[in-house]
This record gives sequence, C-alpha cells and structure tokens, in this order.
Amino acid sequence: MTTKQEKAIKNLSQEEQEAIRNLSPEELNELMQKNCLFCGIVSGQVPSIRVYSDESFIGVLDINPASPGHTILLPKKHVMSIEEMEGDLLSAVKRIVSAQKRGFDVDGVTVLIPEGISAGQKLPHASVHLIPRVEGDRLFTWEGKKTSEKELKKSAEGIIKNLAPLHEQEEIPEVVGEVDDSELERYEEDERIP
Repeated sequence: MTTKQEKAIKNLSQEEQEAIRNLSPEELNELMQKNCLFCGIVSGQVPSIRVYSDESFIGVLDINPASPGHTILLPKKHVMSIEEMEGDLLSAVKRIVSAQKRGFDVDGVTVLIPEGISAGQKLPHASVHLIPRVEGDRLFTWEGKKTSEKELKKSAEGIIKNLAPLHEQEEIPEVVGEVDDSELERYEEDERIP
C-alpha cells in the first residue's frame, strides 16, 4: 500500500486495516472505487450536473460552489493524487476556464488542486477545482510572508533535488547564486515577491 492509502485507512479498526492490507492491488483499487463518491459521479451512479467530458476527465458543477460555475474536474480513472493522473489535464483545464470566462463574464478563474489532506483534499480521489472569480469577491485571501534569500534557496534545493527529469536530455536547474535586487525593486509593492 502507498503512504497515502495507509493514511486513508488510519481511522479504521485494526481488523479492518489488516484486512485491507492483505488485499491485492487490484482488489484494493476495486474496493476504493466502490466506496469513492467521485467514482460514483464518474460512473453516473451518483447524480451530478456534468459540464465537461473527454477521454480522461469529467467536469461537474460543485454542489457547494465557492462561486457560480465552480467546476470540479475529475479523472475518470480512480487515482488519489495528481501524480497518478493520466491524460491531458492542462488541455481540459484550459477548455473549461475559457468557457467559464465567457459564460460568467469574469476575467479570472482560480485553479485549485487540493493535493493531500493538509491542502484541503477531502476525498481519496484527485480533483481540480475551477472557480470563476470577480475582483473583490474575497473568496481567497493570501497574505504572503517575506522570507530571506537563504530560505528561498533552501526551498529551491528541496524541490530541485527531488525533481525528476521529464526527458533524458532535460537538465535539472541549479540554485541561482545571488539575486540582483535592482530587478526586484519594480515589484516592491507586490507582497508575493520576497
């Protein structure tokens, strides 16, 4: 079992956990699909209002929307993480975002991917939320925190050393030495820039 699957069963009794651990990968996947709300939506067993479908994904309206047109994009195949997704996710996102902008006369859409419990993932099925936005809607407030160059480099190293190349010839970038502060001066008012 994967670490994510272990976390998903931690609230079960010891007997139930042991029974699940003894399942083959195929049996485990079948059990998860039978008990997954999003798989029920994908299969049509759970009612939904479908607004998009392609080979790999469906888009349904969220029944508790953050704004009108809030769409949840779901992989048709049961996967717990975006790392496991197949298909052209970006193409599906672009098509829905374009339709939302025209359909709701908005100039912005937040693309939210809750990856893991700490990021707000509620169900063990990967999903992408596409939320139409208008200026001043106050749906999400993000107050960035200034950080030091040392901390930024530490963060960069944590990502770069764990970044798997997509292609054999692709090079993984190195952490940049010094940051030229003169380039950042024009962005001083932007709190997202450290």
